[in-house]
Amino acid sequence: MLAPGAHSTAIHEANRLGDHAEAIRALEDRTPVRRLGDPSEFAAVATFLASARAAYVSGALIVIDGGLSATV
Repeated sequence: MLAPGAHSTAIHEANRLGDHAEAIRALEDRTPVRRLGDPSEFAAVATFLASARAAYVSGALIVIDGGLSATV
């Protein structure tokens, strides 16, 4: 199972330019890597899990959130 954090989608980018710019900056500041994730980073993990290279992975929860959940 994949547990995504905040990733830089079109909605997040619109919010960055609009009324929620401060909220997006605050989210980035709270995230240990200091940025939103790129959707390709999420896709890379999903692709790996769907591949034969992950055949021995079972019952795992993989958090893709730039370390944010570790700080909560």
